[in-house]
Amino acid sequence: MGKVIRFAPPSEPPPSDGERKELILKAGELHITIEALETALLEADAPLFRRAGRLVAPHVEVRAGTPVVTTDRRVFLYPVETQSVREFVSRYVNVLKFDARKNRLLQVDLPKDIAALLAERAVNGRLRKVNGVLNAPTLGPDWNIIDRRGYDLASGLYLDALPDMEPIADFPSREQAEDALALLKDLLGEFPFANPESLSVALSGLITPVCAGAVQFAPLHGITAAAPGTGKSYLAQLGALISYGAEIPVTGANDKIEDELPKQLTAALLNGERFILLDNINGELDNSLLCQAIEQKEVSVRVLGKSQNVACPAGGFWAATGNNLELAGDLKRRSILCELARDEERPEMHVFRNDPAAMILAERGLYVRAALIIVRAYIAAGKPALLPPIASYPDWNVIRSALAWLGEADPCATMERIRELDGSLLEFEAVIAAWLELDSGFIGRTARELIEMARAPERYRLREALETIALGRDGNISPQRLGYLFRGMRDRVFSIVRGDGLTEQVKLQAEIAHGKTKRWLLRRVPK
Repeated sequence: MGKVIRFAPPSEPPPSDGERKELILKAGELHITIEALETALLEADAPLFRRAGRLVAPHVEVRAGTPVVTTDRRVFLYPVETQSVREFVSRYVNVLKFDARKNRLLQVDLPKDIAALLAERAVNGRLRKVNGVLNAPTLGPDWNIIDRRGYDLASGLYLDALPDMEPIADFPSREQAEDALALLKDLLGEFPFANPESLSVALSGLITPVCAGAVQFAPLHGITAAAPGTGKSYLAQLGALISYGAEIPVTGANDKIEDELPKQLTAALLNGERFILLDNINGELDNSLLCQAIEQKEVSVRVLGKSQNVACPAGGFWAATGNNLELAGDLKRRSILCELARDEERPEMHVFRNDPAAMILAERGLYVRAALIIVRAYIAAGKPALLPPIASYPDWNVIRSALAWLGEADPCATMERIRELDGSLLEFEAVIAAWLELDSGFIGRTARELIEMARAPERYRLREALETIALGRDGNISPQRLGYLFRGMRDRVFSIVRGDGLTEQVKLQAEIAHGKTKRWLLRRVPK
């Protein structure tokens, strides 16, 4: 998005009286002094907050311009330690101490011991708690629009770097909502959604982050495809571009996902991130902390490098991408799934005719406004045909119902698809087992050749297994669907129980020439 050119605290307006608040230091009155300091900061509306047992403040990151926008400004929370407390306080409070020799009050820096005490009072002090930052107007818990820069008490969010945006009517009409929906769908026109439900999940991924003040919790939005390069990460970042005006840093996951992921999630929660993207998940995604974070107001996390647990605000918008993404355990009932299926040999070479990211950055306020209009129009209409809520996400159910009200598929229909994907592995193993029975699995075959082999009467087990996973609409086994499934299972290891009771491990691989898959075959995996 460009080179970082400046880091600076947000330029807060001075106190309403145009002067800094005063704090007079007196010996032996530490308990009074620290409370007076907190009062002065609150009266000055200083953007210093409490979160997860530490003081934090909004921080502005300004990046160099692009051909589309002149600057890229993102605001996030950073911890304020003892020395930073002294500098921060000097912006809003005039600290005074009586000088006996000069017989008058003199301005001084905040003493280190008082700064340290203020930092320690982040656990139970009087400063305001913050849930996170948002770089866009949003909806509050009462579903009214919040479009003023600064701290919002009702939602606990700090708003900054807001885009220019035309006002929204108090009661937007259905026609206005339909126009807003068409605008968002135009961004997604070139993504290869496997079904209408997947499109609805993607639309929710654009709308939900903007509504962070009203929707504290939402299901995890998973994005999956059978092949790399289909546009999963790009699609996920579009929601961040609308709500934050910049791509967000992603949280990765390696092969040791069960070891690394909890640490990465803890860091993201402590930093107050409200849009968290778990990108390129390799393997099965199932984590107890993740399950808690997407439906609990607070979670107990261990501060990295310390033997200390703190209560940390949770919730926010969570997304995960991966090839053949597997959502397992309790995460299945807490997730919805967007499937992409680009019918190309080299999907990573696809070039978008339009550039959705550039479209957003050029007129971000237009897309923020569209997301808000869709929800506000549904509220103004009296929430017609409100869908039955799913557990833990009653507020997000309004966004889901608004999409259905405008004629889109129910994004929660993909929950059944998540459960179906669990059974697909067993069905695919049946194909592998029947293929091995023919003693030809280690000879390369195209999908069409394998289907032709299964036509023989004595090969009924292979035919039945193929019909289970790849039956087309015409009632015949589809080579295209079978090839698509093979690409999704490529390089996966299967444990097959042979007729003699022994287990054999094999890997599905592809023979590729000139960038195209020629044949599929199995290879034995050494024990």
